[in-house]
Amino acid sequence: GNTILLPGPASMFRNGEFVGRSDMKLVTSGQTFTAGFGIDSQIQVVREFVDKKIETQLGSRYNEQHYRIALSNYKAGPVAVRLLDRVPWTENGSLSIELKNVSHPLSEDAEYLRTEKNKGILRWDLQLDGGTFGPKATIVTYCYGMKYDKSLSVVPAGPSQ
Repeated sequence: GNTILLPGPASMFRNGEFVGRSDMKLVTSGQTFTAGFGIDSQIQVVREFVDKKIETQLGSRYNEQHYRIALSNYKAGPVAVRLLDRVPWTENGSLSIELKNVSHPLSEDAEYLRTEKNKGILRWDLQLDGGTFGPKATIVTYCYGMKYDKSLSVVPAGPSQ
């Protein structure tokens, strides 16, 4: 539209109900922007660590981690969902990380492919049918493998600052 949104605090409402406050940046006429409207309790996501396998062979260690993510839609109608997860990422050439057995194709969004995919960010753009919960929940599975010299100590990084 022809509306300009000025920067500053914004109160967010969904269906006439207050859901929270946010800080808005300047949005010029015709520019698109994303706004968060709080948690939708009718969409639920559960991520589970399923299994891991560690093998050592000829001086190398191979560590494989399997994950399962269940997405439930308790609404009557379909819902578009962007699911984000991450796998380890490093610039250290002696550690190779491979994504495997991905049940649903990752996002084809050009900006995601250009900026985030190569840094270990996983993104799925999913459409959840209405009433898909319990045994009908959408299940996303994937695993990743890390191969490295067994003399290398691989430990998870702490929370980012």
